[in-house]
Amino acid sequence: MSKMPKAPNKEKILHVHETKPEEKKFVRKTKKKDDKSQARKQYEEQRRGKALAKAQDKIVRKYEELDEPEPILIETDVQVQRRYNYPFKDMNVGDSFFTKNYRAQSAAHTYGFNNGKKFSSQYDYEKEGWRIWRIL
Repeated sequence: MSKMPKAPNKEKILHVHETKPEEKKFVRKTKKKDDKSQARKQYEEQRRGKALAKAQDKIVRKYEELDEPEPILIETDVQVQRRYNYPFKDMNVGDSFFTKNYRAQSAAHTYGFNNGKKFSSQYDYEKEGWRIWRIL
């Protein structure tokens, strides 16, 4: 059985890795983020405190408004009024409309595909917009 060699002492390891006095290494000194001045830290704490107080004040005001609710009326048999951007539903064959929105062209063809109708669209260079016709 052979014995394992002993590990060298830490002092020896440090001595081996030390640099010679002639060789000078340039070490860049950087400021750590924690080295802020005391005044700056106080300012930031005050600022956070004011922002927090302001947010809490808004929340308190909202809840104060909710403390006195008005009675809610429940109604039945009210139809939902949908708002449509384009008059595809109301158009007859041969009707057309003009729009400057380029998305109306794809909306017309999508509506026609889903509802069994056909639309044609053409760009008008003079007015700089789209004219859309219902053709079937």
